[in-house]
Amino acid sequence: MAQLEKLRNMSSSRRYEEGTVIVREGDINDAMYIILQGKAAVYKNYLTFDQVHLADLAPGSFFGEMSLFLSKGCRATVVAEDGDVIVLYINRENVFELLSTQSDFTFSMISTLCDRLDKANAW
Repeated sequence: MAQLEKLRNMSSSRRYEEGTVIVREGDINDAMYIILQGKAAVYKNYLTFDQVHLADLAPGSFFGEMSLFLSKGCRATVVAEDGDVIVLYINRENVFELLSTQSDFTFSMISTLCDRLDKANAW
């Protein structure tokens, strides 16, 4: 619980109503997000004839790290689903503090990124 408080102190929280786009494919963001409450869905080609549902995200999940670290457009659209979604919004300035002071989170993030890369390479 102390780690969550540290995270909250170095970031801000944002609320998104169900159905709201949190990040849109192609947008360049200077932040990453950690879901605190609610669920979100990840889509490629959102609201087009070739839309693909990639993943569901629950509390504890994070997204936006690719755009944050690579300064490239987001690879997918993330939409708030299943009620309001509350996220921690961690900007570029604070992400370095987060990664250097929260070793459990850093390890979890690296593990998740490796898992995502492994799945992408399996296609």
